[in-house]
Amino acid sequence: MGRKQDVIAEIFLRCSKSRNWIFTNDLVKQICTKHQFAKP
Repeated sequence: MGRKQDVIAEIFLRCSKSRNWIFTNDLVKQICTKHQFAKP
């Protein structure tokens, strides 16, 4: 998969595991950094 899809997939997995579909910008930034995807 591409980096963007990897980021989206990880956010989805984390939310589904925690059963909490509310996530913060900080979480998105952390995951983007992990996958070397620059957040616009």
